Amino acid sequence: MNKHSNNYIFAQIRNWLIVLALFALLVVLGMGLFSSFKNLRVSQNKLTEVQFEYQMMLDRQTSVEGLLSAFDSDFGFEKYVRENFGFSRPGEVVVIILPKVTDSEM
Repeated sequence: MNKHSNNYIFAQIRNWLIVLALFALLVVLGMGLFSSFKNLRVSQNKLTEVQFEYQMMLDRQTSVEGLLSAFDSDFGFEKYVRENFGFSRPGEVVVIILPKVTDSEM
């Protein structure tokens, strides 16, 4: 073996190591890119979910504010208690109307 053949072998090994290192770098970068896209998709889904929840909370806030504004007067509070809890004033009679039941439903 001469000096030139040793240099050629080392050059070939060095070239393959460089190719292998570049391939490994490419794989690592590809995995990072894939992970970034996956995280982006998860974040977009979470954003949509949070926006939906936020809109539901705004709707609930509006209904609660309407209910609270009805409580500003005695009439509003009394109406709420009568409708939701079935209370009546002394001397009043509560009438409950039931749907008509046919013979086939019995």
